[in-house]
Amino acid sequence: MPKRKIVTVDDWTYESFEDLARKYGVNVNELMSHYLNLFRFIVRFLDEDVNLLSRNFSDVTMDKILQIALARILTSVGSNYETLKIILRHLGLYDRGFVLEYTAPLLDETGIALGVQLGFVASGISKSPITMVVLEIGVHARFGDYSSYYGRGGAIYIDSYIGSKDELKDKFEYVLTNLRSALKDESVRERFGDIEDSICDECDICDLQVEVEHDEESIELYVKAFAEDFTCLPHIKCFEEAISLALTKAGILATEE
Repeated sequence: MPKRKIVTVDDWTYESFEDLARKYGVNVNELMSHYLNLFRFIVRFLDEDVNLLSRNFSDVTMDKILQIALARILTSVGSNYETLKIILRHLGLYDRGFVLEYTAPLLDETGIALGVQLGFVASGISKSPITMVVLEIGVHARFGDYSSYYGRGGAIYIDSYIGSKDELKDKFEYVLTNLRSALKDESVRERFGDIEDSICDECDICDLQVEVEHDEESIELYVKAFAEDFTCLPHIKCFEEAISLALTKAGILATEE
């Protein structure tokens, strides 16, 4: 059973929850519970921030430090979310219900930040054949023996999880063979080719690769695309449509009537 505690908040704070709950037709207590249950995701960052501030401001009370740390973390979350929505609008990840799972700096061998890596996962409402998307902005790209750094370069790694050996059982090898065959189908190759053409029409330096990734335990369809400018990468729906076609040809997705 969940623990029930009384938490005191300012009237205007509770009214904000009430207004939002009323607007979307949900229970105010459920809305507050959803909000508070997400607190666990910022605990580590809050702890780090409090430790940093308490070392530098030993004369400030812990209550005040906690207040400042929490305020700047939540403010940063909101601001960064709005910034990412604008930067990634052309990819449509937020439109399609994907959730940002993590961000991480891309570092060179000396530890200097060259770019950023953003990891997204499909949510329960996404209804997408794509399981995970990793986007890198500011990347080194290698073509044969040639390697160069692109400050605005974008690499997108798209993963479509097919199934594990436990899930597929005796169909594991059958699904693997069918998926490999589907990638050789002319219509599937054309669809992925259209994506590559659309990237290369916008950026001179570009690449797209489609592979079946597997080991003894699982099968995944893996797509990697690169453009010298990340804004040349197409909307995620283009990848979804191509992957759906491949999965349909492989008999993994049912053919729509």
